[in-house]
Amino acid sequence: MRKTLITLLAGMALLTSSSLATPWTHRFEMGEDASSTIYHFYQVKQNGQTTRIRAVWNGGAQNKPTVTDYLLEDGKITIRHSTGERKDIAKLTAGQDAPLKLDEEYTIDDKSTNAPTAKPNINSSQLVDLQNLIYLLSQEREAIKKVAK
Repeated sequence: MRKTLITLLAGMALLTSSSLATPWTHRFEMGEDASSTIYHFYQVKQNGQTTRIRAVWNGGAQNKPTVTDYLLEDGKITIRHSTGERKDIAKLTAGQDAPLKLDEEYTIDDKSTNAPTAKPNINSSQLVDLQNLIYLLSQEREAIKKVAK
C-alpha cells in the first residue's frame, strides 16, 4: 500500500504537461477571500515530469506569507515549510525568490511508506502534506508564457 502511494504520486507527476525551460513552467491560484490567495507554481521538465511545486499563501490581510515547497525526486519527496516577510509578498506571489525562514523540512522516501506494518511511518501532518501534494498534482494549471528579454 505504501509503495502504491509513491507509485501514484510518481504517475501523477508524469501525467503533467511540459512546455518551457523556465524554473516555473506552470501556475494556478486559488482565492480564499478578498485578501487571501494561494499561488501555486510548478516546475515541469520537457519530458512532462513534475520536479518541484511551490505553494505560496500571501498571508491574507495581516499575516506573514507562508511557502511550502515539494521537491519530487526518484523515490523520495522533500517537503519544506517556510515563512517570508510581508515586504516580499509581491515577489513570492509572482513566483520569484525572496529570503525565507525555514520552519520545517523532511523527506518521505520509499522506506517511510513501504514499511511492513499496516500504517506508514509518517505522522498526521506529513499525511496532510501528502494529501495536499496529490491535490496539487491533480489540478489543471496554465503554462507560464516565456517573456522575451
